[in-house]
Amino acid sequence: MLKYIVFFILAYLPVNADETKMLAMIDYITRNSKYEYKDQTLPSIAIKTTEQMCKDLFLDEVPDPCHIAGYFEHEANRIFIADKPLESMNDKGFYDSVLIHELVHFLQYINGEYEKVSCRRELERDAFNLQDNYIDDFNLSEKLHNDPLFAIMASMCDILDDWGAGGG
Repeated sequence: MLKYIVFFILAYLPVNADETKMLAMIDYITRNSKYEYKDQTLPSIAIKTTEQMCKDLFLDEVPDPCHIAGYFEHEANRIFIADKPLESMNDKGFYDSVLIHELVHFLQYINGEYEKVSCRRELERDAFNLQDNYIDDFNLSEKLHNDPLFAIMASMCDILDDWGAGGG
């Protein structure tokens, strides 16, 4: 009887708000894509400046300008999100917009998609599409939409191979 009481208490303890948000977003992604989630460990979230993320991703030479809003580091199972929106983005919904994009990469990783693509940039296509659909479905600012031309170019392997890390 005691183990059932302990289980009941543990099952209804409040969870971290980011965890709740991530699980809701993962549910959205799995309902709108081929990706599955089977209770794998959720990534941690860290906030960094855009400048620091650019230095972390582009080890040799940081492009100028460098516009990184976030990235997923699969080795550490961590998502990094910029401390403030990029110039082209709106404050309202920025965090959610970036988080949904990076959670797509998390799901791509745990579903083995990283091994199926010619280059990591190919993973961006689904992330951009799901991110834009989420923005529409949850009535976030249209200023958060990805530029269609940028999304196409950022998803191509050959053109951008000399750019270094490629974001994500």
